[in-house]
Amino acid sequence: MSFFTEGLFHSPSAPRVRRSVSWSRLGARLKAFGVSLTRRRQIHALSQLDDRMLSDIGVTRSDIEEAARWSLWGDPGERLAELAEGRRAARERAAAELKPRRD
Repeated sequence: MSFFTEGLFHSPSAPRVRRSVSWSRLGARLKAFGVSLTRRRQIHALSQLDDRMLSDIGVTRSDIEEAARWSLWGDPGERLAELAEGRRAARERAAAELKPRRD
């Protein structure tokens, strides 16, 4: 090999940088997967509650089922929160529409 391929144009640290970036991406993916598994266990625990208890915390059984079907890499807890928040907002809009207006 010549000086140009070994010294000037080829940096021995470049592959290490790429490898460390890949390892950090892999680490982030594994961490996200671990969080997803933890949340899935929590979703399963919620599915064991009766409908009255679920209603007390603002979710329905169908919300839990949809969150459980969420992507394996996605966070089912976030999806469950989105569904509950959407229902709460819809309920508030409906209540606001039913209120008599004071003109």
